[in-house]
Amino acid sequence: MRHQLIFAGLLVISFFSCKKDEKAPDYRQPYIGTYSCLKTVYESPSNTTDSTMVSIDVAMVGDSMIRLLGEEVRVSASGQIGVDATGSCNFYNLPAYRLFCGNFNPDSMYLQTWVGGLGTFTQTHYFGKKQ
Repeated sequence: MRHQLIFAGLLVISFFSCKKDEKAPDYRQPYIGTYSCLKTVYESPSNTTDSTMVSIDVAMVGDSMIRLLGEEVRVSASGQIGVDATGSCNFYNLPAYRLFCGNFNPDSMYLQTWVGGLGTFTQTHYFGKKQ
C-alpha cells in the first residue's frame, strides 16, 4: 500500500512538473519578409548613377543568421548588419562584397554594398519598405 501511495504521488507530481517549454520569440522575426527597395548604383571611375526598383527577400538561416542578396549575414537584435559600436560600417568578410552593412527598422531597411577596389568600384544603396 505504501508503494502505491508513493507511486501515485510521483505520478501526480510528474503531471504538474511537465509543462511544455515555451520557445522565446526569435529576435530576427521582425526583419523577415520581402522588401520593395529603391536600388541606387554608383560606378567609378565612370561616375555613373542608376536607380531602379527591386524586390529583396530576407529569410532566417540557422539560429543566428539571415539571408539577403544571396549572402548569409548576422543581424544584431537592434537590426544592424556589419555596423560597429560607433555606427560605422565595417568591412564584412564576404566573398562577393568588400562592404556589406545596413540596418532594419520595424517596417523598412537600408543596405549599402561595395564591390571592387583600387580605382574601380561599384557602390549600391538599397532603401526599402516591407511589403
